[in-house]
Amino acid sequence: MRFSVLILAALVWSAEVSADEPAQLKSTPLAKEFGTSPVMWGVQLSPDGTKISAIQMHPSGNTLARVVGLGGGANAVVLSGNQTFTVGWCDWANAERLLCGLRASAHTGGTYYNVSRLVAAKIDGTEMKELVSNRLGVDARAQFLDQVIDWLPDDDEHVLILLPGDRGNGIARLNVYTGSLDNEEQSIPGVLAWITDGYGAARLYLNVSPRDRRWMVRPSPDGDWEMLHRAEFTALDDSFSPLGFAESRNELLFFDRQEGRTALFAYDLANNRQRRLVYAHPTFDVAGVQALGKHRRLLARTYVDDVPQQFFFDVRIESIHRALTAVLPGKNVNIIDESEDQRFYLVFVTSPTD
Repeated sequence: MRFSVLILAALVWSAEVSADEPAQLKSTPLAKEFGTSPVMWGVQLSPDGTKISAIQMHPSGNTLARVVGLGGGANAVVLSGNQTFTVGWCDWANAERLLCGLRASAHTGGTYYNVSRLVAAKIDGTEMKELVSNRLGVDARAQFLDQVIDWLPDDDEHVLILLPGDRGNGIARLNVYTGSLDNEEQSIPGVLAWITDGYGAARLYLNVSPRDRRWMVRPSPDGDWEMLHRAEFTALDDSFSPLGFAESRNELLFFDRQEGRTALFAYDLANNRQRRLVYAHPTFDVAGVQALGKHRRLLARTYVDDVPQQFFFDVRIESIHRALTAVLPGKNVNIIDESEDQRFYLVFVTSPTD
């Protein structure tokens, strides 16, 4: 199958230096460049590969979310921040609608804290709607309300979100058009985090008490909850950290220690939690993994020596990466997004000097 790689070139907004700007800054272009925000960040590829969304900084100091058509056409500001809130992230709910997380500072009495809210809009900036908080009643005071835990790529109308309760968190199915909420998993006291299998089924949750932390697991999407891992807070050497599920939906990936270094492991939940080592480096910690595509398949594992290094599970992506590295010598090539038909890829390229 043919593929295309999207290489983004962006024009930096320019602004006049204000009259009250320090004289030494006016005469130091390098310092000004160093303190300037990136041209764009948080870039995401649309499901069909024809557009990108990105967050940018306006000369006024406000953040904004923009959609740009890669073959011409769409070029719209979807959402613009102000002095009250900033745009923290945006991603595609479907080909025509974005979800964005907003960040702001709130206070109760003399205590200040950060809050987040979730907003949806069409890619032309119309039909904007705040979601979640206006559906929670008294719980609208909850601190973080923009945590999407499953994008449900086979369902254009819904995503799964973390839903705060009285003393813990649950999961709700959120309609990205109407804001309606349907409970998927009831709030459980002490539960801080949930992990799904990428197909809409909750499979892990983290329960924290004053004494210990416990990861509970469902061996199958409709199975009963079982204890997977328990560690007391005094166990400072406990390094178990689940990442999510492989494509099989029965294999849970997690970080743990191997001969004194962080390594990547997997549990086979369909086979009595048989544990296997997926990858360990003889010298360095495994720094992370990369996932890509519609259901976030495992793409590569990474470690860092003097520069980030990738080792691929996906042979096709490895061949694309090798071809790009050949024409971009000395650069760090990072494939960060993929269209649903695996034709278009979004690539972020850096080096020590650019």
